[in-house]
Amino acid sequence: MSMRRIADSTVRRLSLYLRFLEDFEHRGHATVSSESLATRGGTTSAQVRKDLSFFGSFGKRGLGYPVADLAGKLRDILGLNRRYRLAVVGAGKIGSALVLYRGFRQRGFDIVAIFDSDAAKIGREFEGMAVRDAERIEEYLTADPVDMGVIVVPGDQAQVVAAAARGHRTFLLADEPGLGKTAQALLAAQAADAYPLLVVVPNVVKTNWAREVGLWTPRRSATVIHGDGDTIDGFADIVIVNYEVLDRHVGWLGDLGFRGMVVDEAHFIKNKSSQRSQHVLEISQRIRNRIGRPLLMALTGTPLINDLEDFLAIWAFLGWIDETKPRGELMAALEDTGLVPGDRGFYPAARRCVIDMGIVRRRKIKAA
Repeated sequence: MSMRRIADSTVRRLSLYLRFLEDFEHRGHATVSSESLATRGGTTSAQVRKDLSFFGSFGKRGLGYPVADLAGKLRDILGLNRRYRLAVVGAGKIGSALVLYRGFRQRGFDIVAIFDSDAAKIGREFEGMAVRDAERIEEYLTADPVDMGVIVVPGDQAQVVAAAARGHRTFLLADEPGLGKTAQALLAAQAADAYPLLVVVPNVVKTNWAREVGLWTPRRSATVIHGDGDTIDGFADIVIVNYEVLDRHVGWLGDLGFRGMVVDEAHFIKNKSSQRSQHVLEISQRIRNRIGRPLLMALTGTPLINDLEDFLAIWAFLGWIDETKPRGELMAALEDTGLVPGDRGFYPAARRCVIDMGIVRRRKIKAA
């Protein structure tokens, strides 16, 4: 039998119908009409019947749906007649509330582990379950697998962190200032296990980056390179260097075995022919040559909308393009559109392909 893909919106409505049916069942109703479900769900009776028709024939015309029978069938359809093991990442107020919420267990979702990177929270117990170190999450879940995970971090960080955890490795974060790009980058590096990590920043924010490492990934050590580099901690997880010092030490820095690189205020490298840009591109290429798919992140709060040329060095740093053309992943995405530059619709499709490579741009008014 061929299977049709069911739209996410239909699945969401089915879960609402089940909630309403359970309420009707609790109140002793034996049958319910499509009109009653539609009224509760803010839709139409025709939509209710269409949603249910994807999965067979239910009820009888003029008599309605048997409440208990339909509720049971929806549980089967939604996979709720089995138990699921969940892990929660984030032991803050929301994460701890999820662990304590008994409704999950009633629905068949058993939270079996909770993780956090904050040393002050690790070891704290909720419902007899100790908070575990997020840095060892892979070790724990390999030994004791779960069916799904719930990431509970501030909303403006979740998108990038989740993508990094899924294996995405290049990002251009162009959020307006104040929306947590530094936190997102550090948490993404942790999710991707991109250590040792090289962070290239303007001189005035070096100290701030070191402080943010202690705040967001307190179990990771950071070292800041000053002047001649004599004070560097060669065993640190995160190496922070400003652009001017990078120019002096580009040779040996490229040999330190980095698995990831972050460039803050990336508009500093928009002049691709400058020495600064060339050194950043050289190190990123050496990292790619060594490990294939490193974590590469460019951060900027300055809109890059005046000239397409402003993007080229950043895209080259991320490995999306070379001197003459798109590189493998971006080229494959463009080819998948089935369009060529002369076709109507090529440029909007190409723009979407570039954005999907990892461009995130949010304004404060939208993130509030």
